[in-house]
Amino acid sequence: MESKIFSDYVKVKWLGNDFHSMQILQEFTYCDSEKVHWTVPKGLIIDGASIPRILWTIMGSPFIGRYRRPSVVHDAYCKLKIRSYEDTHKVFKEMMQVEGVGCIKIFFMYWGVKLFGFKKW
Repeated sequence: MESKIFSDYVKVKWLGNDFHSMQILQEFTYCDSEKVHWTVPKGLIIDGASIPRILWTIMGSPFIGRYRRPSVVHDAYCKLKIRSYEDTHKVFKEMMQVEGVGCIKIFFMYWGVKLFGFKKW
């Protein structure tokens, strides 16, 4: 079921043969619980959720699952550095809840980015 809080699905083009980098083909936006818009601009190049390959069997690969849109927004804002890292990680958790990601996966993914992700910018 399509969330009304996200403006659309993620539309990307894979870059290279490693299937790790992708370019955003169409701008899309997430409107958070405080009515702040998190817009991912067309043309931005991102690399998906930074889940170590060894954890893919437990967490899933970086490009599938209910956390795909949250990971793209999170990845974009970690790259753009136009919002604080605290807000970026917090909205990642919120987006996963909205998308129906399970509580255990949310816990590990949120704390993973909070502890090991970008800390400052």
